[in-house]
Amino acid sequence: MKEKTSSEFKLGEIIVPARNRMLKELGHDVSALGRKALGIVVEERPSKSLVQFLELKLTLWLPNEEIAGLAHRAEKGEAAYKNLFNEMAAPPGPEKSIEAHAHFLFFARKLVQRLEASHILSIETTFLAELEEEQNLVKQKYPARDANLPIFLLSLGIPELRVEQALEIEKELGGRLLSMRFLPAGLHKMECRLLVDFHSSL
Repeated sequence: MKEKTSSEFKLGEIIVPARNRMLKELGHDVSALGRKALGIVVEERPSKSLVQFLELKLTLWLPNEEIAGLAHRAEKGEAAYKNLFNEMAAPPGPEKSIEAHAHFLFFARKLVQRLEASHILSIETTFLAELEEEQNLVKQKYPARDANLPIFLLSLGIPELRVEQALEIEKELGGRLLSMRFLPAGLHKMECRLLVDFHSSL
């Protein structure tokens, strides 16, 4: 019988790494990094997870005993995790009480669940200037948009497109949604590709 992955480390779950294990061995002080050390599971296995750390520009396999699932620990009532989860869940505002990448990770987790994504094809910080085709689309909608400001790219492999889901995403993100495209994606059936701005104060 195939061993199942714990729900704590499912695709799209936000994780907090152990302070004194592999990241430390790679030269990262997890305590000093704070929220910059938050990662997201981009591939799952029963005993390990492929975790991407956006702020560290690092992706690596970590044993599940070296990471903690933020949502899972928050649901168990662990105070530090619950407080952080609630901060990330709050809509980003002009005061920027929490970093842009943390809001984006929370949104990515929610979208993976909502669209029943089978794969995270891409998740990264990028710039419009580096995305020629999408830059043209965004410029039509936001002519004054600075192509050199940082934005987030999220690409998911999803089973199907439901129009109501696309409308929900547009409504939720409002002006933060710079671009949303649905493309054929072979075995993934369809790719949902979004450019999102959580850096600007809206």
